[in-house]
Amino acid sequence: MTSNDGNDVLEVSVIVRDASWTQDDPMITGICQDAAIAAFSAVRRAHSHTEPCEVSVVLADDGFVAELNEKYRDCQGPTNVLSFAGLDDDDLDTILNDGLPSGQPVMLGDIIIAHGVVYREAGEMQIPLNNHLRHLVVHGILHVLGFDHEDDRDADEMEDMETRILSRMGLDDPYNAGHQRGGTT
Repeated sequence: MTSNDGNDVLEVSVIVRDASWTQDDPMITGICQDAAIAAFSAVRRAHSHTEPCEVSVVLADDGFVAELNEKYRDCQGPTNVLSFAGLDDDDLDTILNDGLPSGQPVMLGDIIIAHGVVYREAGEMQIPLNNHLRHLVVHGILHVLGFDHEDDRDADEMEDMETRILSRMGLDDPYNAGHQRGGTT
């Protein structure tokens, strides 16, 4: 799915590695695409970005996410979302502010989401699975766009951005609904 709002273009590829996702909602790929585009567009408005970009969202099972979590973060077990940025901060800054002369699509990165973890968290927070998924896609997009929550200032900035994006999507503030700071990566 591509968004073309003025000059911003984002191609979102959704890969379903665990059929549980589509059993929960056959429209799950569209939900991911819409959330990714909303987050990308919000950040794009703050920059002079004009380059077409790509991102992949992988809807996986807990086992796959646990393997990645251990391999790349040295953490045991699955987490709800992992983000792998395709660019370092300097390259991302250059592209978002100055663009590239080639006009070729820029691969922002990959976002991988664990079904079982997300399903359990949504139940514990008593929110719809799709709303929690939207939040995690937005969170992942912000990570591949250079946001993080390594310290309180950065976490506040990222949470504020997430809350504003989700509000535009008609969703409540996830940080007032039982989420804990830094609960997503």
